[in-house]
Amino acid sequence: MAADEDLPSGGQRLDFPHPRTQTSLVGQSEAWSALEASYQSGRMHHGWLLTGVAGIGKATLAYRFAEAILSHSRFSDNAPNFGDIDQKTQSLVTQNAHPDLKAIERRFDTKTKRLRSEITVDDIRQLGQFFASKPAFGAWRVGIIDAAEEMNRNAANALLKLLEEPPQRAVIFLVSHVAGRLLPTLKSRVRRLPMTPLDADSVRSVVARCLTGEKTRDGAIDSAISVAGGSAGEALEILVQDEKGALSKLASLLSDIDQGPDTRLHDAIEAMLRKRDDAIFWRGISLIRDSYAERMRLAALLPAPIAVMQAWSDAWQTLHSHVEDTRTLNLDRKYLMYLSLSRLKDLTIRSKSQAA
Repeated sequence: MAADEDLPSGGQRLDFPHPRTQTSLVGQSEAWSALEASYQSGRMHHGWLLTGVAGIGKATLAYRFAEAILSHSRFSDNAPNFGDIDQKTQSLVTQNAHPDLKAIERRFDTKTKRLRSEITVDDIRQLGQFFASKPAFGAWRVGIIDAAEEMNRNAANALLKLLEEPPQRAVIFLVSHVAGRLLPTLKSRVRRLPMTPLDADSVRSVVARCLTGEKTRDGAIDSAISVAGGSAGEALEILVQDEKGALSKLASLLSDIDQGPDTRLHDAIEAMLRKRDDAIFWRGISLIRDSYAERMRLAALLPAPIAVMQAWSDAWQTLHSHVEDTRTLNLDRKYLMYLSLSRLKDLTIRSKSQAA
């Protein structure tokens, strides 16, 4: 049987290294400083909700800060400077073997050979049992839940009870990509720490650590960064999956969709559909939705006439409806892309002409 650290888990993207194996945190110094200030004050909050888009280092922050706490609390005298990680702690965390750290993720089902669809109440009960025991090495224990919105309702309620009566010298990090899905009562029991998308240099640094070879040529990385929205995880997946550059072509079209001939629109659509890759297609739809939202915002700033803003609102609702119908009913994807892009182009031209 494979060791636990060798099995896929809910906290891992594709075949890239798990966040617990990352030995450094890139680009999230403000979030680190907020946690360190809380710890050094002697009043460390027992629950933290790390929010932001996927792939920006939330889980990496949780694991690195867990290492810092566990390293610092090992020593009753002559403790190292906070943030200086001792080798034993780091090695145990990397191997998912530290007795004072418990990570909860969607588990790999060895029978179905697939990841389970949710974090269950039994998983959270294991976390409760973990906190009921005494620390093995130092004074602190740390729990990490990645991702918190993957808990089912029973699991969330079990965690709520744990947060209502927190154990001493214990902290739980909830990693969340979509915090709106969490129970309001659960969010009220933790301190929220929003994390921002990474800048281009930080994304490039993470990519360089995780990938080698043809996919890391400057042109490919630049294209991936341009559509990744500050997410290193997204950039890595694009570099692996979007070999033909379909997303880059779509992003280029969206940046100035009101310019040039309609052949650009048709070329972008054909590139998106050529490989019939689900992940690339739905990433493309996400880019289109983001472009709609941004151009609606710009139209409101012009300001555009009420009739134009109503047209934008109608188009947004139509796009949402067509996306959901295409997803659930397996409708024609080419029609969805053509309708959404042509409408976006027409409205962008109309907004600019009305403002002139």
